Amino acid sequence: GRIAHGLLIKYGFEFDHSVASALIGFYCDCEAIDEAKRVYDWMGNPGLNASNSLIGGLIFMGRIVDAEFIFGRLVEKNPVSYNLMIKGYAMSGQAEESEKLFNRMMERTIISLNTVISVYSRNGEIDKALKLFEETKGERNPVTWNSIMSGYIQNH
Repeated sequence: GRIAHGLLIKYGFEFDHSVASALIGFYCDCEAIDEAKRVYDWMGNPGLNASNSLIGGLIFMGRIVDAEFIFGRLVEKNPVSYNLMIKGYAMSGQAEESEKLFNRMMERTIISLNTVISVYSRNGEIDKALKLFEETKGERNPVTWNSIMSGYIQNH
């Protein structure tokens, strides 16, 4: 991966934001967060994709505080940004923070709803999970059903 990164620099692709975002994702997948952060910082004005890649990698490695910092600096956020942080808070045992962030979302997607249904279900808040489940009519997918059923089974 580092060799490929070197070749991308050698041939002038280091200024391409899509390439840089892919490199950040690659380094995060390899748990080489310092390298991912170096690429991110080098970008100067990283785009939303690069920021989301770094946030996702930080969350994957359990570094929620660092992910919060990047998320907080974003001028523009999209549903992916929010979904990553909602999942990150849930994974770090901060269900309340997940809920607060979800409630601040302007644009919710089925992924957002599924994530929060899962958070509620895992934390025994079946009534809240069911209320959100009702909001998914017409959009439900297997993840929606699995999220609500696993929570129900786990708590009964």
